[in-house]
Amino acid sequence: ERFGENAGKKANFKIQLAEISIVKRPELDLEFFKKYGVEDEKELKEKVGESITSRKKAELQSEYRIAVRAQLSALYDEFDLPQELMDFEQEQVQKELDKMSGEKEITEEEKEKKKQEGFDNAKMDLRMKFILDSISEHEELKFDENEAAREFVGLAQITGQSPDELIQSPFGRDMYQRIIIRKQGDATLDRVVARVFGDAIEENVPETHEHVHDENCDHNH
Repeated sequence: ERFGENAGKKANFKIQLAEISIVKRPELDLEFFKKYGVEDEKELKEKVGESITSRKKAELQSEYRIAVRAQLSALYDEFDLPQELMDFEQEQVQKELDKMSGEKEITEEEKEKKKQEGFDNAKMDLRMKFILDSISEHEELKFDENEAAREFVGLAQITGQSPDELIQSPFGRDMYQRIIIRKQGDATLDRVVARVFGDAIEENVPETHEHVHDENCDHNH
């Protein structure tokens, strides 16, 4: 299709070479080490090794979470969800559809399909939240809000806003709550994984908390 009537025919091409580049290995000198915050080649290798190990550990941890989440969803899918929450989720899905319809034309068939998919996903997420909340309560997990605050601060910097400004907007408050819910869920899934593998359970109770100020604060800023 790309070549039309010339498809399958032999052709001669003329190519003009504009540039040849080669990769030049940098000198492992003091300037190079300083750039990466290390003293020498040995420390650089250690730092790279730690980074690779940390990344692989995070990938494996993510795989465990996904597997455990799927198992929990399959094991505990018989309980009824509160109708009030179900109605709220349906309203949210409908709002998203209305917004989408305003941006581009969608057929009624597509709209119904997306509506059902959206509601099914919302129901699954809601069910999983109930399961994870129950496990968290049973395990008496202490959630470190510092992690959520640090991620929120990073996202605020990306958008070019201060965290305190961003949290005042509906978008910012929703983002912060989503981060907290996800972090709490991850912590609970990690605890389940630890129980499965018989790993030692470490209690992490932070003495001080980073905090993102919103309109619900009841203390002086």
